[in-house]
Amino acid sequence: MEYLSPETKDLVMWTDPKKTGAVFGGATLLYYFLEQSGYTAISLVSNVLLLAVIGSFLWSSASRFMGKAMFKIHIPEIDEATTRSLATTFQSAFNKAGAYGNRVLSGSEPVLTLKTAGVLYVASKFGGFFHFWTLCYTVVFSAFVLPKVYVMKKTEIDALVAQGSKQIEAYTAVLKEQATQMMNKAKDGKKAQ
Repeated sequence: MEYLSPETKDLVMWTDPKKTGAVFGGATLLYYFLEQSGYTAISLVSNVLLLAVIGSFLWSSASRFMGKAMFKIHIPEIDEATTRSLATTFQSAFNKAGAYGNRVLSGSEPVLTLKTAGVLYVASKFGGFFHFWTLCYTVVFSAFVLPKVYVMKKTEIDALVAQGSKQIEAYTAVLKEQATQMMNKAKDGKKAQ
């Protein structure tokens, strides 16, 4: 949690319960209204932008007739140094993802391929249960609940995580052994031919 600003840390750790409750309650209400509206994320963004474009056009047209000064909207621009920094970060992330993709798709690392396939399968099944707004709210809910619960039940959670890690390591070892045996059988089969 050291990467969070002090204000954000105070918010998610419920230092001021009224303030955190108000923000969390507001996020819950926003989620409820968005979910009930039936709008998808793309349609909502498009409608909000459409409203902004039409509203600003009507306001500027009306202000000319009324003799009032039009208000100016200034959309900030990104300077060249920031653009270069973002491009470098994006390039690094893209290259890492590409290298990982090459390792997975080449078939030379079957354990990594199986792990990736398993994660993607679970993600697709899990993602099928949620709409975009539900997923966003789940992230917000987790940010407000999980850190506080972890601080309150740290020893119990750490013990459960350690126990789960041991079981996952044991299961991974079995999978690696089976994958190695399958690879050896495949190599032996090719040599026999």
